Amino acid sequence: LVVQTSQFYDNEALHDGGVLLVLPTATGASVSFDDCTLLRNAAVLGAGGAVAVLSGGSTVVFSRVAAANHVAGTAGGFVATWGAEGATVAISDSSIATSSAMYGGAVAAFSDELASHVALFSRDFWRFPSGGMRGLSGGSVRLGPATTVSDSSAIYGGAVFVCAAIVNASDAAFVGYYGASGAGGFAFLCNAAGTSSESWLLTPAELDTSGVAASPVPVFGPYIASPPASFVFAALPPSASQSGAELGSGAVYALDSFGQRVQASDMTLRVALVSSRSVTVVGSTLVLLMSAHDATYSVAALAPSASGWPSALAGEGLSFDFEIAIMGADGEALQAAGAPTIRFSVAITNCAAGWGRVS
Repeated sequence: LVVQTSQFYDNEALHDGGVLLVLPTATGASVSFDDCTLLRNAAVLGAGGAVAVLSGGSTVVFSRVAAANHVAGTAGGFVATWGAEGATVAISDSSIATSSAMYGGAVAAFSDELASHVALFSRDFWRFPSGGMRGLSGGSVRLGPATTVSDSSAIYGGAVFVCAAIVNASDAAFVGYYGASGAGGFAFLCNAAGTSSESWLLTPAELDTSGVAASPVPVFGPYIASPPASFVFAALPPSASQSGAELGSGAVYALDSFGQRVQASDMTLRVALVSSRSVTVVGSTLVLLMSAHDATYSVAALAPSASGWPSALAGEGLSFDFEIAIMGADGEALQAAGAPTIRFSVAITNCAAGWGRVS
């Protein structure tokens, strides 16, 4: 398909691709837009306000295109590739102005695994299966020479969102403002520890950071951010605690892949007993909410109570392991590949003399 000297105004798709949707069945398709104008197009509930590419091995080329005022409900305000391994979108000598989406204000490229994940259609970015994402199954987008991107915004990744794909913006210019109200003023990547972010995103040699300051200030990650990659103890829990008593201390916080403290007021953690012994332990599971003060999660209120002590250990207690993890929608620990966890041990001692029924 060759499109030349044409105009596309005010088109709207309920799901993907406001102007063009390259379906998965169109393997190896070739589309070019030359000397065209695209204005006020939208993918209301989906990806790619102007163009969405879902077909592996396909090629979409934009040359001398003027695009403005595009919106996508999920990802890629102007263009998105997803689940399109080997697909290429090349943009040169063009301008992309005033675009927005939930993820990637202007451009998004992501794998089919992520596309089918519920997190893409909500703000729950911490549920991405980030640690298990490998390869380049999401295709690639290249913003080539003489291409400018201006005034783009998103909740995550003001200009770019990328996951198991490539966005090469090394030759493009980002001007005006670009910003995210949630995280990643310039870009949001779903990579976790062990995945090279450089293989997914090539940034401009000179990125004008003044645009970020003029845009919505992200909750965390002013320029680039990712989902949680690890947990760190802000304060260690006690090494021993009396049965039935609250720990009284201990707190963790989450870091993204770039070492930034993750701040997400809706992200809930769960601490639970993971070691099993003959002793019965109750009160060993606790839901943790983020502190608005310092974005930490406290385990101080955890109050494990043990009973059924072997007579030989009645006065010594036993060591138990606990694990802190992101809580999934089912109330259990999140099972997404690579989801961060952290463990700690507490020696639960029997009640002191004069306390409890077994002291």
